[in-house]
Amino acid sequence: KKGEGSAYGDVFDNSAAFSMDDGDLDFGEPIEPDAPRVVTVSTAAPKKEKKDAAPAKAVDPADTGKGEKKASQTLKKWGFDQADVDAALGATEDDASSVVGEGQTAYNKKRQVLALDWLLLNAPEDAIPMDYRNDAIKARS
Repeated sequence: KKGEGSAYGDVFDNSAAFSMDDGDLDFGEPIEPDAPRVVTVSTAAPKKEKKDAAPAKAVDPADTGKGEKKASQTLKKWGFDQADVDAALGATEDDASSVVGEGQTAYNKKRQVLALDWLLLNAPEDAIPMDYRNDAIKARS
């Protein structure tokens, strides 16, 4: 028989023995704490005044030779042939001249992006690295 040998009996046969209702426990009257009640008071933080934007720092014009070298190195690292990279850099040189005054970083990025776009449109399909073939197909469609 179920429950034999245990001190708990069969809980499924006598579930009333294990029920607990709200009236089963009596904790007595609530006891008020001796400590004073805590009241939280909050105030809005004063709004900070906006400072005028600092004047833009003067940027040294970009060195076009450095920008071309950096773009060439990056495009070769990405798998493009040197001859195609040189053609792309030559074809986009005038377009990149508009950002010479924005500093070396901006010029380098513009030079690289223009050359990459040119390569995707104009380089022979078999010379485009596998990672860029889908981009070339999209650009040419």
